[in-house]
Amino acid sequence: MSDEEEYSEEEIIEEEEEEVAAEESAAPAEPAAEAETAEAEVEEEEAPVEDAPAPEERKARPPPPPEKEVDPTTLTEAEQAMLAAKKRHEEEEAARSQEVEARRKQELATVDEELRALKERQIERKKQREVEEAEMAERRRKDEQRRREEEEARKAKIEAQKRAKEEEKLKRQQVMAGAFVNTSANVGRKKERTEEQHQEAKRNYIASLQNSKQDVSNLLPNDLKAKIKQLHSRILKLESDKYDLEKRHERQDYDLKELNERTSQAARKKAIAMGVDPEEGESSGIRPPKINVASKYDRRVDHRGYGDRRELFENPFQRPDPAIVHGSGRPPPEWGRKNLEELEQLRKNLEPFRYQEQVKAEGEAARPPVPVIPLQIPAENEAAPAPAE
Repeated sequence: MSDEEEYSEEEIIEEEEEEVAAEESAAPAEPAAEAETAEAEVEEEEAPVEDAPAPEERKARPPPPPEKEVDPTTLTEAEQAMLAAKKRHEEEEAARSQEVEARRKQELATVDEELRALKERQIERKKQREVEEAEMAERRRKDEQRRREEEEARKAKIEAQKRAKEEEKLKRQQVMAGAFVNTSANVGRKKERTEEQHQEAKRNYIASLQNSKQDVSNLLPNDLKAKIKQLHSRILKLESDKYDLEKRHERQDYDLKELNERTSQAARKKAIAMGVDPEEGESSGIRPPKINVASKYDRRVDHRGYGDRRELFENPFQRPDPAIVHGSGRPPPEWGRKNLEELEQLRKNLEPFRYQEQVKAEGEAARPPVPVIPLQIPAENEAAPAPAE
């Protein structure tokens, strides 16, 4: 037997002895643990119901027994290497778990910080939204108020236009019915006043207003309030009179424009009926319109008198009607043709095929179905016959 075989047998024997010793050491530990659990159960049964632990605590398993420390001197080199590797692995696992725990704490801190920032942003956004909603409500209220004011102004404008149209219609009806009084005499009397008289009347009126000033320094508060109300009512009356006069001036101006337009339209229709230029007939109201005696496109100087020119303009030269050719014969080939080389060349190229008789017709077959009437071409200086009445 070699030394290696003996050494291996010794190692196997030692390992078997160690396993047996470990089993023996674990055997007394198990009965002790069983005894402890039995005692704990008895204590739990004797304890009152109030101190009974939760179901989770009863179901909790007992902690594992502490590992038995092994003396390194009693181990072989392989066992020592395995023990060192195990310790190194445990240290690495502990370091890794610490690193993971530190990373987890850092991530939790980051998440907490993000949640805090998110809550702050939510609170800030909520405040900002409340401010925006308040501004939007205020803007909506202003828009609604402005829209209501515009609607009221539009309705008032429509009512004013309707009243103005009704007044204008009533005034037009009165004018057409002859209800207006002839104010030509009053206008004549007004025109008799000179510019100096107008200025004098204006100065007198202003002086009367200036002299009507009163000393209000010694008035009582009630009298002062009454005076203010009186002046305010006077200002309102003057403004209303001013507005009425402006509207009256606008209506009178509109009436004058309408009458002038009617006059111009009447003059235009009259000029068109007379056969003259309507623009000239419209513009000339005090004298008759001009009558044209020559064409405006004529650029030559005409030395004839007025009578000759007017007679020629009223009775212009007219070409005689063309002469009429009578008969049913074939017209000459030169009629309606232009003697151009290009046209002749095109006619030759585009001339269709003509049928030619192979057997010439003779006798009755050669006679036309209708007797031919020879053409009667009048002379160039011969006038066309007058149409029969």
